[in-house]
Amino acid sequence: SYTHNCYGANIIGSTSGSGSLQVLCDNQYSCRNTDITCPTGTGSCHLQCNGDNTCDIGTTIAWTEGNSNLLYCSAATSSCGHFDYPPPLSPNTSLTVLCDGSYECENLIFTCPSNAACTIRCTGSNSCQNAVIWCPSNAPCNIQCTGSNSCLRTVAHWSENGQAIPACTTDCNLMEVPS
Repeated sequence: SYTHNCYGANIIGSTSGSGSLQVLCDNQYSCRNTDITCPTGTGSCHLQCNGDNTCDIGTTIAWTEGNSNLLYCSAATSSCGHFDYPPPLSPNTSLTVLCDGSYECENLIFTCPSNAACTIRCTGSNSCQNAVIWCPSNAPCNIQCTGSNSCLRTVAHWSENGQAIPACTTDCNLMEVPS
């Protein structure tokens, strides 16, 4: 496991086929404009944004196949706001995103893998407000809206072939479903 706290860096995980990468961003702007490439092979890839505006503008992450991928946006102000959020490179790699602070994942577009489980947890007030979630077409989509107005004007897109319909908890009546 590797912990890095920096601004404008290029962080590359292991290419040897094993190993994990944990990027910890604790201070304001600490991972702004940072490019992160997850390790190849087995292992996990976790990005944790703990401070105000830590992973907001210009932060990118390249997920890799087969890894456990996790993005954690803390209770700080806009720790993941305007984050360049790509889907996992593999349609078979699951994805979990945690947005537990106020306005943490506001206005973000989440593209889930098409064939693997996707969990978006919006626990802070207004944490996923105005977000767009593209659910998997062939796997479960779990959207948890437990904070006050956490999914206000959030739009969820999903396929109608059974298990891909999102399981939404609590504040879901504030979500918009395209017709």
